[in-house]
Amino acid sequence: LSFTKVSGTNSQWRSCRLSNWLYPNQGVFKYDFKIEQNKAGWMFLGIVGHDFSNWTGYVGSDTSKSWGFSCGGTGGSTRLWGSGAQTSTYNYRQDTKFAEGDTVSIEVDTNQKTISFYINGVNKGIAFVNIPLTQKMAVGVTLYDVGDKVTYIPKPSEKVGGEEEAGEEE
Repeated sequence: LSFTKVSGTNSQWRSCRLSNWLYPNQGVFKYDFKIEQNKAGWMFLGIVGHDFSNWTGYVGSDTSKSWGFSCGGTGGSTRLWGSGAQTSTYNYRQDTKFAEGDTVSIEVDTNQKTISFYINGVNKGIAFVNIPLTQKMAVGVTLYDVGDKVTYIPKPSEKVGGEEEAGEEE
């Protein structure tokens, strides 16, 4: 399952999400994405709330509704955006980057209410804590330029150590 920005203009955000929902206290879930094309270096991966509505914005830009990880773009800097602000309890080092060809994994611990990211299997640590999982949430992706592409790599089970089924694009 791939997400590709196929229309519009360059330098404009377009977001989407998977349709499988995460609920509070259901365990640890991990989702893998292959970065196929990222022309300007801008791409956000993260979590969006069920009422996220900023589809022409980026994951992390809605107050209390999304949390995202990006790197690249102007200056090639690493960014963690949560609840509409460039903040995180654990800020990643500026050299924590992903690029075309990398696999980025999003790990959501619905019990501990944390979000962590992996790049090519290497855990980069906890990015966000105290996520308000009082609502259902899903994995979200934001693309920036026409031709940008990310591929979701489903596994037999998204739940770490569990039997959940992979979701589909909505």
